[in-house]
Amino acid sequence: MADIAQHKFEDCSLRELTEKDLGQVLTWRNSPRVRIQMYTEHIIAWEEHKAWFAKLSENKKVCFRLFEYQSQPVGIVQFTGIDTNNNTANWGFYMGREDLPIGTGMTLGFLGLSFGFEELGLNLVNGEAIGSNQASQKFHERLGFSPIETNKPGVEKDGRYEIIKSYQLTKENWLKNKEELHEKIFLK
Repeated sequence: MADIAQHKFEDCSLRELTEKDLGQVLTWRNSPRVRIQMYTEHIIAWEEHKAWFAKLSENKKVCFRLFEYQSQPVGIVQFTGIDTNNNTANWGFYMGREDLPIGTGMTLGFLGLSFGFEELGLNLVNGEAIGSNQASQKFHERLGFSPIETNKPGVEKDGRYEIIKSYQLTKENWLKNKEELHEKIFLK
């Protein structure tokens, strides 16, 4: 993991996604770089985006956090399908800005998983990556996720069929590897 830049822990944070963030998040969601990695790639209209946010506010099975680097919003971490009976959820993420130091994505991942396991009380986090998105696959593996076999159908993207790769991370494995990962990402 020599390519992970060192960041100061205090330079990074997660906070609740608010209505004032909607314009920025819509810009990110509609950028070609983010859309190409989503299951659907259509341009999202403002009204659709506002309706999405209104649903989030009422849905207890989802939790979105804005990732900030040096007090600037730069990405999203989300937990969906939160099952409070089994303490499981699916997660997703993206970096909205491109002009960030190498390793900032790992910082987002670390803080996101810390939030999921420690604040949401999850015992298992599920992740997915489109088959051609090798960066996301490596990202999951660097964070300690294990690939799993599923019967999840793929998606059609730009006229071609893409498989979906699935991953899982247990709280036990997260806690076992958290300190080592922390040392690799943050300055002491």
